Amino acid sequence: MLKLTLEPLEEKYPETAFVNVDITEDIELAQEYEVRSVPVTLYLKNGEVQNRLLGNLHPQIVEQEIKRLY
Repeated sequence: MLKLTLEPLEEKYPETAFVNVDITEDIELAQEYEVRSVPVTLYLKNGEVQNRLLGNLHPQIVEQEIKRLY
């Protein structure tokens, strides 16, 4: 579901990396970023988590966060 939200934004913001991770397959990454529930959207800048939002998000919320970080 979240993937459908992010797809149009990937085209609009090609300089932004959108990464989908299956935390059941990459447990170490989930632990590194302290993922406790899904879906979760992490916003990183220069390798550091700037914000974390839980749940299926409206595209406008995701876009606002992208703009805030740039």
